[in-house]
Amino acid sequence: MRYDQVFRAEGYHSALLTTFSFDPTVFENVILIGMRSRGCRNIGIIVDQNMLNRTLSEAAPAPRAGTAYHLAKRKVSGAFHPKIALRLGREGGSLIIGSANLTGAGLMGNMEAVSEILVTSEDMRAAPLLAAALEYFERHADPRDRAMKDVVGRARAKTPWLSAVTAAVEVGIDGRRVSFITETEEVGVGEAFVAFIGDDVIDRLVAVSPYWDDDLRGLEQMRKSLGSPASALVVETGEHDFSVTTFQSKTGLTLHSTGTHAAGGTRRLHAKLLIACGQEADYILSGSANISEAGLFGRFDGAGNAEACIMRTEPAGAVIDRLGLSVSLSEEMPLSHLRPRKSGAVMTENEPDAVPDGGALWIDHGMLFWQPPSGVDKPDRCRLELTDSANSVIGVFAPSLAHGQWSCEFDTDGPAPRVGRVIFGNETASAPIPIASLGRLGRSSEPPNSGRAARLLADLEGRSDLDEEDYERALKIIMASRQEITVKRDVKRDRTSGDDDHDDDDGEGQGERLTDDEYRELAPTREEEQAMRSGPVAEMRRFVNSCLGLSAEEVDEDDDDALTKALSGNGAGGGRNGGQASRKMPRAPRKKASWTQANERADRLALRVRETCDALARPDVEPLSFLNAVRLHILINVVLKSSASVGARHNETHPISATEPARSWIRLLGRLLQELEAPLERQVAAMEDNALEEECIDALATILFTAGLVLDAARQAEMSRSVIAQLEAVNAGLARSVMSLVRTRPAVDAFVRRAMPALSAAHAELTD
Repeated sequence: MRYDQVFRAEGYHSALLTTFSFDPTVFENVILIGMRSRGCRNIGIIVDQNMLNRTLSEAAPAPRAGTAYHLAKRKVSGAFHPKIALRLGREGGSLIIGSANLTGAGLMGNMEAVSEILVTSEDMRAAPLLAAALEYFERHADPRDRAMKDVVGRARAKTPWLSAVTAAVEVGIDGRRVSFITETEEVGVGEAFVAFIGDDVIDRLVAVSPYWDDDLRGLEQMRKSLGSPASALVVETGEHDFSVTTFQSKTGLTLHSTGTHAAGGTRRLHAKLLIACGQEADYILSGSANISEAGLFGRFDGAGNAEACIMRTEPAGAVIDRLGLSVSLSEEMPLSHLRPRKSGAVMTENEPDAVPDGGALWIDHGMLFWQPPSGVDKPDRCRLELTDSANSVIGVFAPSLAHGQWSCEFDTDGPAPRVGRVIFGNETASAPIPIASLGRLGRSSEPPNSGRAARLLADLEGRSDLDEEDYERALKIIMASRQEITVKRDVKRDRTSGDDDHDDDDGEGQGERLTDDEYRELAPTREEEQAMRSGPVAEMRRFVNSCLGLSAEEVDEDDDDALTKALSGNGAGGGRNGGQASRKMPRAPRKKASWTQANERADRLALRVRETCDALARPDVEPLSFLNAVRLHILINVVLKSSASVGARHNETHPISATEPARSWIRLLGRLLQELEAPLERQVAAMEDNALEEECIDALATILFTAGLVLDAARQAEMSRSVIAQLEAVNAGLARSVMSLVRTRPAVDAFVRRAMPALSAAHAELTD
């Protein structure tokens, strides 16, 4: 099977990849389409920094980086050289280690060596190796990289079997030892290979590699560690790193080429193999490491390369025939065929950057953040040039430093920034930097919505304002999402029974009363919460925010619609809602509610507020937990959208009066805010100083705005002094809690500051 076809396998939700060279055109048009169309949509890639900067500057852009997958860079003293493809699924996983880069040549052109290790629900023997590979990936990911942290977090949350696995670098499978080995602070992969062999006597060493040291020092160091066995060097037929003189100066060597190999001929050798033929077993080292000092003896965060390999044992005398090397080894290559390399060998240690690095850029809550590259002494003299998906310049911005982070604001109503360049103080420009959109990456990681929740979402199509039924709709979507997730978790569905959506009940009779437990919330698992955070619940939340003018991110659609249509051969099935809500069809005007209907809906909203107040009075309720934050944000805004302005009479469109004793929105929301004050203060005090989720920030902005609005409305309505005094105290207490969270989080601070005028505009008619 061709290597590119491996990525078309089903059963995986996440892919964590590393590569030295990266071709974004090939990746996005071959691998990405194959993975995403089969459900693997949570994708993170780490590439050698210098190679990626050179590619993005000189060869090709990466248009979908930052929205459909996260593309990160890694700088080491030599080369960041591992080629890892770790794919994770709910019931299993795949670890591919080899020599192939994520390029056209690596996928389909070169002669490569690739090993795949599979884990299934029936066979978990290799699971510790996959856990070790994940830990290695995390070690090389920048701890400041929020986008990669999110990718890995989603991968772990969706892979329940990982939590029960302890990482290990060696396992036994069918009587053979298999090891996942990388560079560490103490040893490189070459020294680990020697330790793996142990006391066995090595009679012969076969080294296959496209790149070597010019003096063969890496090979000689390995031979010396193994007792200087006779060694066969298998090289490519074109260019070589060492000379005839160098080769003849060594003893015990023979030279061979891949020209006679069944997979050789015109294909360029890029495989890297080290085979030690022992008296007890054959030992194989295969992966990314060339037979060079930098490849075999590099250190983590030290000299040399970062490398990843698989080591395994096989019966003595078996591996050379299995790999088809017997013919190549039976005929020596004439020394006259050695030709000096013209194109240069693997990147040397401390090679200068081909293009200046610009660091990292990401969008969080509508704010652009910049992590300056190492070596930039005066970031305040730099500017950020931002371009959109059409490569049109949006503008040039001066970043500012706040709370230890560099950031700048951009116009969220205009085109979304997709690529940035740093203009340094000397007016030179950095390599292009794909901008990671944290929100878009999260949404993109989930499959299209389906089932009852999708049908409920489809009913929102074409609307641009909230109505009094939207809170009930949100509750149904939450319930449908939780039920679907629970079924997926607890029951293996009968795939032969047909459509999972056979139950056409829209949930009208469910959740008529919210119990205290629903607000105290039997906490969803990490996997359940992540699925809801990026699924239908998130779609409902984004609809509400768009109606309120709070959409703080990109306005352009992802191109998965076109991608899915191309794969399916028609226009169906695209978009987040399985093709239902992705087609922008005009919606027929809704019928105006009768006074009786409006009253019933207003009474139901008032009941929901009172139920929420009763639940918040319990000491163990956390108002900013995921689902509670979503419910509070939507409930408060739906109530406000259904309310009449101060001094105006309520009507069919705005059935909740400002001051009518039986159903006053000032009193209803005033009590809700009063009940929120203590649990919010309690939860805020217990929160660690880490990032806040979007749903939590929505709720904080709505709470802070509503506290001020209700106080202003009470004053305008000339309510009693005691009522106003209570609302003043509540307003001050809630403001303290919100500000204590905001002051150390610049992204949250920026969002809340932008949200205040947006919410004021959305509810402008309620007060003068």
